[in-house]
Amino acid sequence: MEAAGNLKISARCLVNLSIIISSLDQDFEERVVARLVELAKTRQVIIFTHRLSLVSIIDAVIKKHSENPANEKINHTVQSLRRLDKISGILAQHSLRDAKPEKSLNMIRDHVIPKLKKHQADADADVYDLTAKSACSDFRIILERIVNLSF
Repeated sequence: MEAAGNLKISARCLVNLSIIISSLDQDFEERVVARLVELAKTRQVIIFTHRLSLVSIIDAVIKKHSENPANEKINHTVQSLRRLDKISGILAQHSLRDAKPEKSLNMIRDHVIPKLKKHQADADADVYDLTAKSACSDFRIILERIVNLSF
């Protein structure tokens, strides 16, 4: 794998990397991200991951790159793909994970919790369970982002 970071890649070729990165190998993860950001200077880079730590490192490396006025700007967007039942690859219109943690927590407080209270008052157990599971998952992801931003 280490040799992959030293490859000279033609600007015209498609690059498809499938790299398994252990959550315990942050040094390797950071080197992979540095190489991907380097590639993003000359081509479109699409990264599929479920690892929030990888997304955080990518954001940090791109932010550091943009702080140098001599560097060309790298545009990047984080999109969330979701699955509903048997349909996967649904582009989520709005994800609490993509928003800043404070805004996400406020949305849970101001929108999700009132919905949960309404479902509880209506004795709609099925919808309550689905909404509660989603809210707990979102909260866990937001908490993980806060921890990643803090360290």
